[in-house]
Parts: sequence; structure tokens; C-alpha cells
Amino acid sequence: MNHGFLGKESTHFPIHLVAEDAFTTEGVDCFLYGSSSMDTYALQLSEQALAQGIPTVHICDNWSSYSKRITLGNRMLAPDVYCCMDQQALQDAVQEGVPPDSLVVTGQPALARDLEEASTKRHDPLLRQRYARSGHPVFVFVSEPYRKVMGADTARPDHCGFTEYEVLLAFADALRHICPEAFVYVLPHPKHDKGEMEQLWEAVRGNLHGEVVHPPSPRDLLPAACGFVGMGSILLYEAWVLGYPVLFLQPGCRIQGMRRFAQLEHGCYASDTQLISQQLALWHQYCVVGVGSPRPEYAIHRQSTRRIAEIIHSLHTKR
Repeated sequence: MNHGFLGKESTHFPIHLVAEDAFTTEGVDCFLYGSSSMDTYALQLSEQALAQGIPTVHICDNWSSYSKRITLGNRMLAPDVYCCMDQQALQDAVQEGVPPDSLVVTGQPALARDLEEASTKRHDPLLRQRYARSGHPVFVFVSEPYRKVMGADTARPDHCGFTEYEVLLAFADALRHICPEAFVYVLPHPKHDKGEMEQLWEAVRGNLHGEVVHPPSPRDLLPAACGFVGMGSILLYEAWVLGYPVLFLQPGCRIQGMRRFAQLEHGCYASDTQLISQQLALWHQYCVVGVGSPRPEYAIHRQSTRRIAEIIHSLHTKR
């Protein structure tokens, strides 16, 4: 379908369809779609597919809004197969009312690609030489543009409860006491204004070593990093899957899906500003021990494309 990201990438596909004739073309055996809480285009098409008895497969790429992603108006358009990132996502989807018989853990295909890149770069000696800092343990702070997206007023009921401004300040304050010799790379989000994070880092760093960095790929920092810290990005999850010590800082978080990171085994999580120093100290101990082996989720995500392809083939065989 020539829409959104796939529309931009459509030159790589030999067949382009428009909504009006999507399911009148002969040979359509399955409708595979992702979802968005803002864009219902794919969901509207799934309604057409369901009405014509064409099997539908939905891939969920996050830990939130499981039922909302398949609800159009007041109608839940349950797919034949609802693909979840992990077992926790499946359990949460059941609690939100998604039909259990449609749910299956497949991992996430985009993560499969990203983890393959990360795994390759993790041991790259040239990247390590470029970003390592002699005599300093290297930590990466992964920023998110919460102030721009949600606003500066964290007391608003629809706000997540924190922004990168308060979190980076609290992190720097705690790190100065626990590991003053650290070198911090601050990784901005693409939505941050040019120079925004540079100004913030200079305002909060005090005597800490570090800089705001713009690598060609954020995964270029993996070989030099002892640990990762941030709020709730997928990049942090990737680092956790690869075995890196990860510290999640979400003081006062009011969004259930974001609190998924609190449940990650051996991940360090601060739900309150008063807990940041304690959790940072624990995270620092993990960093001293070193990077561990990839977690079981690594294999799940790496096999996700094959798993989903098998599901599609199975649905086609049953028709």
C-alpha cells in the first residue's frame, strides 16, 4: 500500500494498491498490517479484508494500547492473528480485552534488523577506538523529546509525568557522587531542536566529562559503552536485550505502557526522583561487572520475520 513509511519505500515493491481496489485484486490471500494510535488507515483496510473473509495479521510494535490499535470507532476489529513482541505484551493484551485465541508471541521484525546491526557493531574495534575515552567508563544517555511532544507541564493529567530536562539533571547530579570519573555521551532524539541538548547538557553537567554526540547510527556507540541510561526508548530495550546494564528513569510515570521497562529482569528502574541515586548505584555495579550475554529475547526477535512468514503460510494453507 502506498501509504506512510511504505509509501516512501514503495519503489522497492513491484505492486502498488490503493484502498478502493485493495481487495478486488485476484490472489490476495492475506492482509498484513502494523498499527498506530493516530493513523487508522491500515485498520480501515483490515475491516474490508475481514468482511471479505481474507485472513488478517496484525503486528504490534510496542507495549501499549493493545485494544485501541484494533478498535475503529466502537468496533473491535480482531485480526485472525495478533503478533506480540513478547510474553508480557501478550498477557497485557489479554487484560485489555484482545481475544486470547488471536494472540501469539512472534517478536518484532524491525528489532530483528536493528539487533543484527547492533550485534555486528558491538565488537567493532574501529568504533570502540573512536568513542572510547581512556581512563573513563563510558555511559550513553539516550534522550527522548518529551518536552516537545507532551509539553513542559508534567502535572497535566495526559502527560507522562517527566521530561528529559528533569531526568538528565537528576542523572547528572547522582552520577557526580557515584562515578565522577565517568564520560557521558548524550544522544539526542531526531525531534530535538538543533543545539537543544547541547545547551541542556552544559547547564547540568557540572564537572562531569561528556558531550552531545551525533553518530551516523546510535548503535555506533555500543563497542565503547559500559552501560546505557534513559527514559523509555526502543534503543534502551535493544541494549538490554544485548546484555548491557540499562538504567530506566521514569519519575512519576503515569503511562502504563511506558512502565513495561520496570519489569525487565536485571534492568534498573527508578519510578521516583528519590530512587534515582539508589538505582544508579546498583546500575553502576552492573556496569563494573561488564556487559553480559544476549538475553533470550534476542533469539525471539531475530526469528520474528520467519515466524510471521510461517503464520501467513499457515493461514493460506487453511483457506
